[in-house]
Amino acid sequence: MRKLFFILLVSMMTLSSSAQLLTWVEDNHYESAAANDVNESSSSTFTCPDNKHPHIIDMGLPSGTKWACCNVGANAPEDCGGYYAWGEIEEKDYYNWETYKYYNNSDGPTRIGRDISSVKKISGVYEASNHYDVAHVKWGEKWYMPSKEKYKELVNYCSFTWTKVNGVNGGLFKGRNGNTIFFPAAGARWENYLFGVGTSGLYWSSIQDPAFIYDAFVLSISDNNADWSAYGNRNYGLTVRPVSK
Repeated sequence: MRKLFFILLVSMMTLSSSAQLLTWVEDNHYESAAANDVNESSSSTFTCPDNKHPHIIDMGLPSGTKWACCNVGANAPEDCGGYYAWGEIEEKDYYNWETYKYYNNSDGPTRIGRDISSVKKISGVYEASNHYDVAHVKWGEKWYMPSKEKYKELVNYCSFTWTKVNGVNGGLFKGRNGNTIFFPAAGARWENYLFGVGTSGLYWSSIQDPAFIYDAFVLSISDNNADWSAYGNRNYGLTVRPVSK
């Protein structure tokens, strides 16, 4: 809850017209621009060949990892999609510890694995070794939740620009091969509230925080940052952006 709770509080604050936005350009430094100078990106910027989402997007990363063009539960790159507690595979109306599937009042959160994706190729078919990976359960085949290291690679090897697509705020990652993917600022769900839409995006990784059983790592995006090392309580409802082999 530590860093995520801070992010949610910040996301609820009103941005002034003089707020600074930072764009990570190709030579790996940040440039500032006034908030009202942010341009809207055209959907033609995306690498998707058509509107039949999801698509596998090659971002030219060293590991060969491919990224989905949209979130689990989304119909387009700018759609927020579904909100899931970590390790759960269905949305719900209320998000807290009492409704979290892997929690009990006497022992706290249950350990369901350090990495809940654990997708392996068995007889030529990619299969999840457990039922905690919502990307694989919902989309099947080669899709799975990204690890913390996958997010780190995306942030380190791609440029990041805060922009709008069809009126939706979010972060546009551009690979060195020119391909792009858009992460909408989908916020987060806690109890029956939805926080931070339009100001922050919080995306689950498959990795539990080894130092604190209550947390798992997330990718956090905002108007001035893309942070692959953030973390949040497993009972929050966050979005998921799948990757593929």
